[in-house]
Amino acid sequence: MLFAGLAALLVLLVLPGAVSAASSDTVVVSGDIGGYIDVAVTSESLSLGTMVVGTPATASTTLTVSSSYATWGVDASDATNGGYMKNGAVALTNLFQINNGGAYDDLATPFTDFFTGSAGVGQTKPVNVQQSITAADASGTYSITVTFTGSSG
Repeated sequence: MLFAGLAALLVLLVLPGAVSAASSDTVVVSGDIGGYIDVAVTSESLSLGTMVVGTPATASTTLTVSSSYATWGVDASDATNGGYMKNGAVALTNLFQINNGGAYDDLATPFTDFFTGSAGVGQTKPVNVQQSITAADASGTYSITVTFTGSSG
């Protein structure tokens, strides 16, 4: 048995091509990029100043979106006030309005696809808001929170 093992070792040493490693090899490397969308509003708050009857109060800011999704959309909504600026439980007579450079829309329902686009960084759109008041609206400080929600398209 010892003789057979020594003979096999001798064959391997004498025949150089009998056992050899490959001169090259490959490995496949892969990775995933998770989809993301980043939605940012330039101003944390907007002031309409002192609102007066007959003149819509307006303000503007900028919405910036960065996303890896091939297509995406951003909706604008008011989840708590039903589309009205409120002072506690008291709502103004007219609905709050918003636009993205086009015609104003009431915010009573979500503004679906307020901003849409494709993958990229730093895409911007204007956010214009407007509130009209009537003589029947009580004095006070009114507010509304607008939420911008991004999703893959």
